[in-house]
Amino acid sequence: FRSDLPLLVLLSTAAGTVMLATVAMSQCVVFWWPGVLRLAEQFWEVILMITVYPQHVFGPAIRLVLFTVLPVAFMSQVPVEAIREGDPLKMLAVVLAAFVYGTLAIAIFDRGLRRYQSGNQMVVNR
Repeated sequence: FRSDLPLLVLLSTAAGTVMLATVAMSQCVVFWWPGVLRLAEQFWEVILMITVYPQHVFGPAIRLVLFTVLPVAFMSQVPVEAIREGDPLKMLAVVLAAFVYGTLAIAIFDRGLRRYQSGNQMVVNR
């Protein structure tokens, strides 16, 4: 168990990064559509509920969505399988997913924040 501890910390951190990036992106929708805050919160709750289901109960099309649009598999299933099986490709996939989704979340937040800030600029016509 002790030899797996650094790997467990790495993959847990990566899965947490994917989770944080997903919630950040879902909440950033409010920058463009201010009235959908509750919908964004419900979307996040649905994502959390999906993470507790095993991946094999979903068909191939749904699994494709769970690995791309909703990175649910990288929050739960893949990190567990990577540790359990010792599969270096799955480990790499989780770390890369954390990098990709984290970078995407930062970019979306930055763009939304710039849009929000530009709405606060006062223009004076003379």
